[in-house]
Amino acid sequence: MSPTPQPPATSRPALQGMPVSTTAATVKKIFGSSVNTSKTTTIPCAFDTYVEDAFKSDEDIHPQFRRKFRVIRADSYLKNFASDRSHMKDSSGNWREPPPSYPCIETGDSKMNLNDFISMDPEVGWGAVYSLSEFVHRFGSQNY
Repeated sequence: MSPTPQPPATSRPALQGMPVSTTAATVKKIFGSSVNTSKTTTIPCAFDTYVEDAFKSDEDIHPQFRRKFRVIRADSYLKNFASDRSHMKDSSGNWREPPPSYPCIETGDSKMNLNDFISMDPEVGWGAVYSLSEFVHRFGSQNY
């Protein structure tokens, strides 16, 4: 059995107070039609507003491809996350894009564990993995 395909990770944080939107073509290429591309949401906003504006229901998505969320305490993330930036290089070892100017993030135990943070296997990494409905139920104020 081949591993479940994962969308690429990005590290482009939303600017506070700025509208957050994505192009439909990019979203469909990465996620299929599981994300609502017809709305623009201003950040910060209430969690329930974000979920309602950003995600469509999982009902029409094949169970294998339904969204999952890894939730990690900030202190655990800061203590354990490590990336040597190898994911930013092509197969020849060349940078796909120029790397950040600041040093790589390392811990005493690891130079690279990014895949443990990306993995949606609850037995791997730190924190808890939730389905969309579990995520909304755990952190939202409404039932969806």
